[in-house]
Amino acid sequence: MSAFEQTFRQKGISLTSSRLAIFEVLENASAHMTVTDIFNAARQKDPGLGMATVYRTLNMLCDLGLAEKHEFPNIDAVYEKTGAENGHHHHIIDADSGRIEEFSAAELDVLLEKIAREHGYEMLGHKIEIYGKKKGRNAATGVAGGKKQTI
Repeated sequence: MSAFEQTFRQKGISLTSSRLAIFEVLENASAHMTVTDIFNAARQKDPGLGMATVYRTLNMLCDLGLAEKHEFPNIDAVYEKTGAENGHHHHIIDADSGRIEEFSAAELDVLLEKIAREHGYEMLGHKIEIYGKKKGRNAATGVAGGKKQTI
């Protein structure tokens, strides 16, 4: 039984096909996803799914600690599944493309703990978001190496 199913059962929340489809999309995501991304992917599993259900379910998953919403400047809010397998990580947001990269930095976490202690606090958590532009990008094209790439 997944953490999702276990949490829902413990809280007495109905495990509907729509909720399961949304969670499976998050669980199998290889990147952060917008509400529209989640909606489109989950509709493949549950064609009757509505956008309002996606919003309500995502809010519920965040409230239960099963998903996390990130609101970065200049891009739509994105979601990711939480859990031990994701590990504690931080984000770098590319100012040109909006691409989000995750990184871990144990030494940074240790430093933040030390700073909190020095100020008389027990650190309960933190979030690090770095905004930047990829080095080597041509200012005119916004693309690394100055050549526009087509995917």
